[in-house]
Amino acid sequence: MMGVPSLEVSANISNQKQTTPLSRPIITIGRDPSNDIVIHAPIVSAFHAQIEQQGNTFVLVHPHPRARQQRTLNGLLFQGQHILGDQTFRRTLTRGDVFRIGDENGTLVTLTFNDGSGAVQEAPSEMRPIPLNTPVITIGRHRDNTVVLTHPQISGHHARLEQVQGGYRIVDLGSTNHIYVNTQRVTSKLLNPGDEIRIGPYKLTYTGTELTPYDESSSIRIDATRLRKTGNNNVVLLNDISIVIPPRKFVALVGGSGAG
Repeated sequence: MMGVPSLEVSANISNQKQTTPLSRPIITIGRDPSNDIVIHAPIVSAFHAQIEQQGNTFVLVHPHPRARQQRTLNGLLFQGQHILGDQTFRRTLTRGDVFRIGDENGTLVTLTFNDGSGAVQEAPSEMRPIPLNTPVITIGRHRDNTVVLTHPQISGHHARLEQVQGGYRIVDLGSTNHIYVNTQRVTSKLLNPGDEIRIGPYKLTYTGTELTPYDESSSIRIDATRLRKTGNNNVVLLNDISIVIPPRKFVALVGGSGAG
């Protein structure tokens, strides 16, 4: 709605989106029907958070003042950080702010703030750029990592960036779901500016001085490795073909006449 700030709610288990104008001094968010924004998802607490209007700004507050024992079940995810269920958190909202509520099974509810300015709201990075200013940077799900990526597809200690002469090298630390650089699976690789690193649902673009992260967990990526297919009379149609289909991309496989 032009001129009126709003909050959009979506989930990766549903195609529905819910947009609510922030037209009241306090907007409550949770699973309980008494909330202003009701989210019917088990991962959302009965009283999860609220948005308070303060002058011309809006502030998201977690946990909800009515939350049981002043905690929520799954907290919040914001800019790569996991705000725990019993952690007090306040954020003055800016255009494009994205918050998520998720669990260990990969279910995600996304809350996106629109300031009502009418400006084109691009899909945000959702995390601040990660500066590369130390000899070693660790990436993983556990909180002792330099970069914490809270998602079930991320191993506890997934990868490490090592500073070398002229840049950085990325090393897989024996992760379950591996590391891909420019769609190729790697265990150790010297990075070049512009390289795209994929770790679980995250895309990290290497610039030479920082990593620019994007969370694509609400999308689906397909990795097909070493496909082989034969047709009639054992004619080989696909022979050791590997392909990566990134989220929101259209890919056509085209063969010669008679390939089917």
